Amino acid sequence: MQTEPDSLVIEEQRTFRGDAERAFEEARRVLAALSFQIEAQDARKLCATGPGLLSSRQPPLNFSKRLEVEVLPGHLFVRADQSALDRLLRILLWTPFAIALVVIGILITIFTLKGVTIPWLTVVLPCSLGPLLVSLIQIPIFRRVFGRRARQAIADLTDHLVVVGEGESR
Repeated sequence: MQTEPDSLVIEEQRTFRGDAERAFEEARRVLAALSFQIEAQDARKLCATGPGLLSSRQPPLNFSKRLEVEVLPGHLFVRADQSALDRLLRILLWTPFAIALVVIGILITIFTLKGVTIPWLTVVLPCSLGPLLVSLIQIPIFRRVFGRRARQAIADLTDHLVVVGEGESR
């Protein structure tokens, strides 16, 4: 395996002595089931674009914005660009900031209209910063968990394509 834990590109390589066309056919079948669009294919490479990622409940292969399967003499490579996962994590990071701004605005408006004389910042800041703190704790955990799931899915796809291409039954 040639991947780094926080890399946006996952690459898996396996020894391959099978039929490239059978491996490509299986890759097309698996990717079509996950709504990937096949961009290009030739005798040694298949490129597909993922459907996007708006939820963490989608299959881990959908974390890939672009996926390539390449067969070179003696090797099968699967490369996946994980920028869709990065986009989802950015959304998860910025949503609490937006919520905090809305809460601050609402509380400032309420305290100003009511003419409250207590230092309203002692109430506003703790109420609005809670989501921010949760977000700052969750995002690194999500990145690690989802990244691990994505790497495992790419490894499983690579192994599956090797088995199908070499004609073995699982």
